[in-house]
Amino acid sequence: MAITVKDIVEIAQKKGCELATGEGKLYKEVYYVDTMEIPDMEAWMKPNVLYITTGYAYSGTKEKVLSLIKGLHDVNAAALAIKSRFIGAYMKDFLKLAREYEFPIII
Repeated sequence: MAITVKDIVEIAQKKGCELATGEGKLYKEVYYVDTMEIPDMEAWMKPNVLYITTGYAYSGTKEKVLSLIKGLHDVNAAALAIKSRFIGAYMKDFLKLAREYEFPIII
């Protein structure tokens, strides 16, 4: 039996996190969990992975933040858990694009 994004969200909510987008993909299977704190992570992204990041490496520009979501969507990653501190200035656009892709974001 595989763990799903929904399972991850339920655990995260117990620690004060919330699902910001991606309600329609809660049953996506999560095969691995990985952290990323480097820019241009796209070359290393894989399907069905829950990625965890502070977002610091993507905090420089709005384009970097949006490329993160696009890259995760394109490789069919499971979800992203991210702190809002470093991407706060671009959070509205970040979440808008994630909603368009129906990509799960845990904050």
